[in-house]
Amino acid sequence: MKYWPSLKKSYGIKNIREPHAIHLTKLANPLLLTKVFLPPKNFWDPEQPPQNASETINQLKQKGVVFPEDATAEFFSKSGKLVVRNSVENLDQLTELVAATEP
Repeated sequence: MKYWPSLKKSYGIKNIREPHAIHLTKLANPLLLTKVFLPPKNFWDPEQPPQNASETINQLKQKGVVFPEDATAEFFSKSGKLVVRNSVENLDQLTELVAATEP
């Protein structure tokens, strides 16, 4: 199991340990990447900026961003950073949305 972390990351594999075996299964969506955004303050609803991951995802879905299984998003209000784990296509769409928002 020495090389397990690199196999897990490279091939999207998870293991389930049992007393008599280790089962290797493919994750639902291994092709998700993480990207950090610094959206302008007016990117969010000024009356209701996201306070947790669920609210962040819901607001991004309202803007048309799709979140497949295992995709995540979290907005950190103190730093203004938006950290999103999603597919390349959806990250590209979000990049365009953030860039199109006037500061």
